[in-house]
Amino acid sequence: MAGLGTVSVIAAGAGADAPPISGAAVATAEASPVAATCPGWSAPEATGSTPSGLPELSGLAPALDAGQWWTHNDSGDSARVFLVERNLAVVAEVGLDVAFAFDIEDIATGPDGRVWVADIGDNLRVRPGIVLWGVPQSARGTVTPTVVNLTYPDGARDAETLMIDPITGDGFVVAKALVNGRASVYRVAAAAFAAPSGSSSVLEFVGSIDVSDGGAVGPTAGAISPSGGSIVIKTFTTTYLWPRRRGDSVGQTLTATPVAPCRVPGAGTNEAIAFSFDGRRLATVAEGVGVPLLTLTRTS
Repeated sequence: MAGLGTVSVIAAGAGADAPPISGAAVATAEASPVAATCPGWSAPEATGSTPSGLPELSGLAPALDAGQWWTHNDSGDSARVFLVERNLAVVAEVGLDVAFAFDIEDIATGPDGRVWVADIGDNLRVRPGIVLWGVPQSARGTVTPTVVNLTYPDGARDAETLMIDPITGDGFVVAKALVNGRASVYRVAAAAFAAPSGSSSVLEFVGSIDVSDGGAVGPTAGAISPSGGSIVIKTFTTTYLWPRRRGDSVGQTLTATPVAPCRVPGAGTNEAIAFSFDGRRLATVAEGVGVPLLTLTRTS
């Protein structure tokens, strides 16, 4: 794998989020083993603790208000999301006026600022389709979300990762199950997010990613930086970072070899990770009550 020592080429300057970089910069990476921490990023800073109402926090997305995050519980909760402070104190609870929530697993911010709630979990692979719900950042109380219905082109999949490309507006769902250490990636066309609520689309298979250093459990979270120049995907044990070459799609980037994986100390059985709106911070948190938010800051 390409080396973690070149993660810094993602940034334009210390602590900055940069746009996609040249292919030559990506090619300078050197092979290295799994690292305990992530070069180019600070050690994680722990703040706050998850309240009793968020025992299975499973996704993070940046809120417009700096320092706040959108999040939600895993399966077993009602259809709702929470706006939380950096210390994980709840600012607002927003209910989604939908018939049923099967297994909400992730949340992501789209280019239009809406947060998209991903009901995409399917441990037994029995669902004929999955659904995304779009919610305005200003939402409070109970709202009727925009609905995007999706089906896979090759049968049901269990997934816990939704990412949205700020450059193209396309979404990406990453399957959790591994085949020879690789996880399948599917594209949600940007047009699906702008279609009338309740419209249906078929996901497009774009390839698979190598997460073989992350153990038997596949991707549980992922995010794309606000500039589109960095992509992160997380398993329970391992964080993968991809620098995106200028002109490459997300699919092309993910199907290439990532920089060598790193560990985020204290992340535990982590199912949530996200870049801040300015791209300078990367936040992650594990499941459980009383667990802190871990925030890494770009250092180069």
